Amino acid sequence: VQPTTAPQAAPKASLVSQHCASCHNSTKQDGKLDLTGVLSAEKRLKAIQRVLTDDPALSMPKGKEITDQLRGELIAELTADVK
Repeated sequence: VQPTTAPQAAPKASLVSQHCASCHNSTKQDGKLDLTGVLSAEKRLKAIQRVLTDDPALSMPKGKEITDQLRGELIAELTADVK
């Protein structure tokens, strides 16, 4: 009898890929910012500034209302493992 193992869940997509990459990718690059692949400290800082701003014209993600919790989670992801 073979032991059964529970199926593993698919890896969860990052918050940046869920909320930012549709407009900030290698082909679209809104604001000349690609948030796919390995992110430099400069790209991370620019994204954090846009997530934190109170200016609706500059705020990201564009056209989406995000909660303070999601804002914090995005910033935590953008500051994790900075090298």
